[in-house]
Amino acid sequence: MMTFEIKYKSRLREYSEFGYEHIQARDEKAALKKFAKIKKLGKVNPEKVDNWTWWDGDWFERFWTIRPITVIPCPHCEGTGKISVDSSNGHN
Repeated sequence: MMTFEIKYKSRLREYSEFGYEHIQARDEKAALKKFAKIKKLGKVNPEKVDNWTWWDGDWFERFWTIRPITVIPCPHCEGTGKISVDSSNGHN
């Protein structure tokens, strides 16, 4: 199993922010299917992920990115927190 970070952008009138989900799955396509289930997107096509949009209460949200990550203990807080490291190139 791999861990994927799926980011999405949320908007509420003039406000916007980013959210993310960490999903464990065997590959990117399986991670996107799990994300769609969590966000209750119904039947969506993982091939057209760039077009995914949905409402979460008053917030309008849309898919932003997906990347493989490794979650490690934070070295600054002596392991009480967790940080994600991009598995493909080692950047946060």
